[in-house]
Amino acid sequence: MLIMKTQIRGSLGRHPRSLLPHGIIRFLPALWLFAALVARADSFSWINPGGGDWSNTNNWTPSRYFPPGYQDSVTITLAGTYTVTGGGNAASLILGDGVKSFPTLLLNQTSLQVMGAAYAAPGSSIVLAGGDGSSLFSGGSFSADGGLTLDSLIDWQSGILGGIVTVTTNGLIRGSTSLNHYLAATIYNHGKILWSADNITSGGSWLQNMPDGLLDFQNDGNFGTFGGNRSPN
Repeated sequence: MLIMKTQIRGSLGRHPRSLLPHGIIRFLPALWLFAALVARADSFSWINPGGGDWSNTNNWTPSRYFPPGYQDSVTITLAGTYTVTGGGNAASLILGDGVKSFPTLLLNQTSLQVMGAAYAAPGSSIVLAGGDGSSLFSGGSFSADGGLTLDSLIDWQSGILGGIVTVTTNGLIRGSTSLNHYLAATIYNHGKILWSADNITSGGSWLQNMPDGLLDFQNDGNFGTFGGNRSPN
């Protein structure tokens, strides 16, 4: 053992990198870069006035190797009317400014999960769409674990609505189509919920229609449950 230690010390003194296999030496810089990117949190802003895909890094500033992730704050307030497609993750989200920026977030069989708070300004919209009705969970999916303040529109054609949603007096959730709608959210409605869809299934959800809210079921539909809380109104 003493001979082995002497040899290692001598080798370190002459060739400090020679003890590592060449493959590992080449891999370490990439590993360090990946760790730095994962650990770093940024504030992303949308920069494409023509709209485009969330996962395309050229649509964001700063432009990195990856699109916004669960640790990043996201602002989509570029002036104009355009559609952001795809989906991903974010730490927080601001959609539109209600003055010059009126984006649509289209989640067509894709999902967006916001770990913290989200705000949808007047004139913006979140569209949950897609699927053929063969699966309860097909379609788009949106969730804001820290709460979505909806000052605009959720056009819920199919898919999953989760997290916490506060519908303001200006806000509207519109349910339509005969496809499946899975409600996994806690909703406090001060605005309007207009429901003409055929199918909705509740899974651990809570819907509270506040005194200033309108809840309008416009036709007979199929209602199912996976358990959870019952809505008081």
